[in-house]
Amino acid sequence: MASRSSRTIYVGNLPLDVKEWEIEDLFYKYGHILDIELKLPSRPPGFCFVEFEDPLDAEDAIRGRDGYNFDGCRIRVELAHGGRGLSSRHDYGGGSSRGGRGRFSVSHRSEFR
Repeated sequence: MASRSSRTIYVGNLPLDVKEWEIEDLFYKYGHILDIELKLPSRPPGFCFVEFEDPLDAEDAIRGRDGYNFDGCRIRVELAHGGRGLSSRHDYGGGSSRGGRGRFSVSHRSEFR
C-alpha cells in the first residue's frame, strides 16, 4: 500500500475565504479524494492538504493544477512532505467541516540574517 505522503498534496497560496467544497471542485476530476484538511491562518495565504486514494491521482493533480489561477491567486500544488503526522480521521464526504482557523506559521530561517 502507498504511504499517505505519496497520496497527499499541499495546495498553497489560497485566498482566506476559500471553502472546502471549492477545493473539492478544483481536484475531484483527478481521482477519489479521501480527505481535505483546510488551514486558514489569521493572515494570508491559506493552504490545505488533499489526500487522494491513489498516488498517481496526486501526481496528476500536481501537474494539472500547479500555477493555476484560482480566484486571482496563482496556487502552488506539490507533493506534501512527510513527517506531519497525518492521521486518517474521516473519509471525505462524511459531511463534517474540518476547516481550521488559527495561527499556522513555519519558520524559514536561513544562514543569512
